[in-house]
Amino acid sequence: MPERRLTNWLHAVWRRHREAFLKALSFMTSAPLSNVMTLLAIAIALSLPAGLYLGVASFTHVFSQWDSRQINAFMHMNIDGKRLHAIAEGLRQNPDIESIEEITRAQSLEDFRNNSGLENALDMMIENPLPAVLVIHPSAQLETAAQIKALAKTLETQGAIDFVQSDEDWLQKILAIGRGLQRFSLFLGIVFGLTVALVIHIGMRAEILKRREEIEVIKLVGGSQDYIQRPFIYNAIIYGIVGALLALIIIKTVFLTLQPSLNEIAQLYEQHFELTIPLDFAASLILTAVLLSLLAALVTLRLRLREIEPQSTR
Repeated sequence: MPERRLTNWLHAVWRRHREAFLKALSFMTSAPLSNVMTLLAIAIALSLPAGLYLGVASFTHVFSQWDSRQINAFMHMNIDGKRLHAIAEGLRQNPDIESIEEITRAQSLEDFRNNSGLENALDMMIENPLPAVLVIHPSAQLETAAQIKALAKTLETQGAIDFVQSDEDWLQKILAIGRGLQRFSLFLGIVFGLTVALVIHIGMRAEILKRREEIEVIKLVGGSQDYIQRPFIYNAIIYGIVGALLALIIIKTVFLTLQPSLNEIAQLYEQHFELTIPLDFAASLILTAVLLSLLAALVTLRLRLREIEPQSTR
């Protein structure tokens, strides 16, 4: 007997929720154009902060893997050829330096010509505007950024070196910009999350007003508040899920459009840069959209259903 009661109860619960879900679908199909516009508004509001966050996260992840120990020593313009090699040989005696790559002025010009796409502009120049460069790789015993900066300051004292640039300096600036953009995307997420809630509120309010007479009849015959609210709650869940899925489609489309250009930039730095949507992020976005939709729906239902009473009870 207890098992039969449980089975009957489960069947009753299933029927109630199935009916509510089908009724929520009928809400969607009764006004397809307005519902499509609502879903697009939700998708755009979700895709902007989510896409920015994912793009910046991929960007900072690539550069966080960068070997920032490298030091570039730019020579005075009169340094080239044999003198550059002699300077490099002298620096190789420093135990803090593991290896040195020599790049002459001619090599610098050729590399720039191949990678910049400014061949015509370079051909118009009478003299080579680029200096020779020593690419210095510190030894493994220099483990901290402070030690590498100290080596860079020591190199700056060399008379033939015009200035020294450590990869650590510009890398930290890039990562700081990335962190700032991530915070900005989170702020946008809050703002556009409120926008999603407002869109759901407006759509739900319109749906309640459209079905005012039906709600009055249900209340008049003794229908419970849960019975009235259930289809609207399922409607909000559908809004959240479909809106988030559309947002993911928008983000993926934008990523696919940008990927070829990013590949060209990544090749210049000998890096692999790919814009992807992690599965856990997609699940989080869908869950967030559903929770926002539910919250907005519950608030709207609480405010609006209270105003609707059967004619006989007024």
